[in-house]
Amino acid sequence: MDDGRTGSGSVPGAGARSGGLPRDLLAAASRLERALADGDERAAGAVVEPGGLAVRDGAVLVAGEEPAGGEPRGERWPRRVHVRALADEVVAVTTEAERRDGGAVVGTRVWRRGAGGAWCVALAHASAAPPPPPPEPLLDGAVWSVAPPTTGALLGGALEGPLAWVRVAVQDVVAVAGHRVGAGVPAWLAQAPLERTCAPALQRLLDAGADVVGVAQSGELGAARDGRNPHYGAPANPAAPGRTTGGAGGGVAAAVASGSADVGLGSDADGSLRVPGAWCGLHVLRPTHGTVPVEGVLPVSPSSDAVGLLARDGRLLHAAGRALLGGPAGAPDGSEGEAAALLRSDEPTALLRSAQPTALLRSAQPTALLRSDELTGLAEPATAAAVDAALLALAVATGLPVEEVPPSALDAEDLARWARAARVVADAELWHGHGRFLLDHPGALGPEVERRLRAGGAVGPDEVARARADLDTARARTAALLAGGRLLCLPATAGPAPAVVPGEAAGSSGEDALLATDRLLAPAAVVGAPALTLPWGRAGDLPVGLQVLAAPGADGALLALLDRLVPARELPV
Repeated sequence: MDDGRTGSGSVPGAGARSGGLPRDLLAAASRLERALADGDERAAGAVVEPGGLAVRDGAVLVAGEEPAGGEPRGERWPRRVHVRALADEVVAVTTEAERRDGGAVVGTRVWRRGAGGAWCVALAHASAAPPPPPPEPLLDGAVWSVAPPTTGALLGGALEGPLAWVRVAVQDVVAVAGHRVGAGVPAWLAQAPLERTCAPALQRLLDAGADVVGVAQSGELGAARDGRNPHYGAPANPAAPGRTTGGAGGGVAAAVASGSADVGLGSDADGSLRVPGAWCGLHVLRPTHGTVPVEGVLPVSPSSDAVGLLARDGRLLHAAGRALLGGPAGAPDGSEGEAAALLRSDEPTALLRSAQPTALLRSAQPTALLRSDELTGLAEPATAAAVDAALLALAVATGLPVEEVPPSALDAEDLARWARAARVVADAELWHGHGRFLLDHPGALGPEVERRLRAGGAVGPDEVARARADLDTARARTAALLAGGRLLCLPATAGPAPAVVPGEAAGSSGEDALLATDRLLAPAAVVGAPALTLPWGRAGDLPVGLQVLAAPGADGALLALLDRLVPARELPV
């Protein structure tokens, strides 16, 4: 039976399976996708049966006379892959792909194993769609604490560098020179001093040439998970109108998703960037804990705080991630900068490979993609199916095998226990850092964050000690799982963004979904591992994210994926 999930249904034929495909078929499909992305029609045609038929936009073609499988000409990158077994040694593979211009290509190929054992395309159909219209900028107070000026930047960066021309929105928990940190709370803003300097993490982007375009609203104290600020309102979600952005970083996610900024910088203690990134259709990078300085960033949970990035464009996230992690900060020839060059170049891969990475960026190359049926099953069925389709696209695009994690190595109960322990520690640390503010300013906070603070104040030292012991065990087990270049792949959230109900208070709905999402977010925060969110999943027409975790310190392995997975497009100027 095929229920729409990529690993569902058995695919007849010999050989080990990888994400629902025999491994030799995965290898053949990967070669074809790479050839199509590179525009290598000869290599693509090598996997097509002689005389095989293809249909493109209603026209019947003889394979070999047109691009393989009837694909429209032009570079394309897989985003979702669906598999269905048709007969013994016959498999239909449907690929939803993104073109360089943002348009879409949907291609279905019928693969058949030949007499010699090799898989070939026997029949194919392809169609193309134009790119969507550009998003409308958002300039309202639910999105911005300090709105972008009508001309120029709020704070200019270096005149030259790899991020020249890149516009950065900063979550209002990060120090910006000349401005106050408001933390999403009017009473906090009223007592905050003017910042003399920028937070070091932000300064790295400025030194690389980026400009601060504005300061985005934050969930209260960086600790709210709902996405609706009780004082400033709910930021609009450009990717899912009428639905929440989610997370304390919802304002910065809305700014980036709307095109008002190119990159967002903020805090991801417990998913504050990963949740809104997934729900707003953005790429997200959460670096290894401790690799990016957190000075000048309002603490939420110091044991798991991490400064991260969001971007619509994955290649831009790659360039910004290099700068954030301490990569080269200057364009070698004083030109427009590496990010702008990458986004304008016809050969972005060559430019990336010419850069000189730091030791942190020289991580081991990925060797396998790990998937857990139990962990994926924590998500709603439509979200789980969407993430599985995105995972198989990742496997096809990279050629990496998909390996199933046995329950004995990691299961849903493990994540539930770790998420509970992480919440105990996070709430205790939140109280330690901000409990005095709550006591001194009664009524200043909304119900969601006040509940978290009071819960943290009620936690005793013995409970915190037990929770930390559980987290130590979690770190050891997860680190072993991720050793050897293996990447753990799981949903970024348990479902798509929930609808915003007019008049409903922040933090008053969707608690079950948030608890399930906590479990999926826990491994990165618990282990301090780097995490990359790819915005490829679609539950109906709603974006959901594929979360990819690497071993602590292997940030470069995640950034390297973006070298192969995303097109280079022009920056707005």
